[in-house]
Amino acid sequence: MTIRFVKRAPTADPSIFHPIRIGRIKRTHLLWWDEHVQPTIDAIPQRADRGWRWARHLTTARWVGMRQQVRDFSITLSHPSNDSELVIGLVIVAGRYPFLPHPTQSSALLWYCSTIPPQLLAQYFPQPIPKGLGKIAVDMAVTLSFQNNWKGRTGTHAHPHGGKKLLTFYQNTCYMQPLPLNVKLPTLGRRLFIPNDGRYYYLDEDRAGQFSQDLTYLRKKE
Repeated sequence: MTIRFVKRAPTADPSIFHPIRIGRIKRTHLLWWDEHVQPTIDAIPQRADRGWRWARHLTTARWVGMRQQVRDFSITLSHPSNDSELVIGLVIVAGRYPFLPHPTQSSALLWYCSTIPPQLLAQYFPQPIPKGLGKIAVDMAVTLSFQNNWKGRTGTHAHPHGGKKLLTFYQNTCYMQPLPLNVKLPTLGRRLFIPNDGRYYYLDEDRAGQFSQDLTYLRKKE
């Protein structure tokens, strides 16, 4: 059975969920993010995505996509009172990328990933606000891996700006394992990525299955 992307986000109230939409990143999404979200992110020292410019990242990703399978995703939410669209996450995944610990196997690489800060979302959306957006964003890569018969194999790099908090998120929340420092990165596209600095993480087939199973209840509308 094909694994689908999530369709709703949980909240602090276990009985309340908010519908979300997963689609391609649009120019309007970038403009809204640059005006309303990125300035807040840039003011938070421990945000891995501090200083990112999504238009530039997206242009690079789509150029690489001409040679390698690359997908970009937006996660959006409709305001319950006026139906306006709020962008709550942006994700870019490099597909068909050599699996970090075993380069002869294909995988999905979570290239760029950003979600709206909760304190900012609370200014635009009534309580209870969606939570767990980071894990939902990572799921974009894991689900894409399953859909392409890569059995959930996924890799990523934890940007140094994210500090230990980001490493803890990948290890404890997403079940990822660190790539040993003595493992060389795959040759394909290596100039686009940071050398192995001990902050590369990956999901093998078993851990990807566990991760995906955690979000099964969010893949249904109700």
